[in-house]
Amino acid sequence: MNLRQTVNLAKDVILMIVVLLLGGFGLYSVLRPATQAEEARAGSAASPLALGPAQQSATSSAHLQTTGGQSELPPHQKENIPSLENRDLAALFDAIRSVESGGDDRAVGDGGASRGPLQCGRDAWSDACEYGRIDWDYDTYVWDFARVSYIAHLYWKRYGATTDEARSRIWNGGPSGMSKAVTIPYWNKVRELL
Repeated sequence: MNLRQTVNLAKDVILMIVVLLLGGFGLYSVLRPATQAEEARAGSAASPLALGPAQQSATSSAHLQTTGGQSELPPHQKENIPSLENRDLAALFDAIRSVESGGDDRAVGDGGASRGPLQCGRDAWSDACEYGRIDWDYDTYVWDFARVSYIAHLYWKRYGATTDEARSRIWNGGPSGMSKAVTIPYWNKVRELL
């Protein structure tokens, strides 16, 4: 681990402690995207902080926390991250994140077609943005766990996914994912982590 990665790791730990102490007011999700942007500009391939399941759940919940329905973003980020209606999805997001990217928010898969913590593709992103009437740039925000979680939430709402199985299989196989047998092993992996 190089010095930059060590410093960023220390920042992550401090931010997470502050968020946990303050009850998860969204500080981690507000401050972390700027750190990732700095890493991207510097060309760093640093992976996110490796956490145990309980810590991942707490971190995910902190990512999803908002103040008054909107996150407090730095001045250079004016878009708001709407609050999730169902905070119980945090465990599902953690499981999908683990299956899709192994917790690496900068992961790239499927020959470059899927990116970020939930391995979201450009088409799913556009589909969810259209449904939610939001204009978030895929290349900029697909790496941000809070935003891509909201994108997944919109995608599931659009296609009527109301169970963890339906959400998982649709995320894996598209709008008709529930009718595809190839999404069953994916669901089994997610279910084991719930």
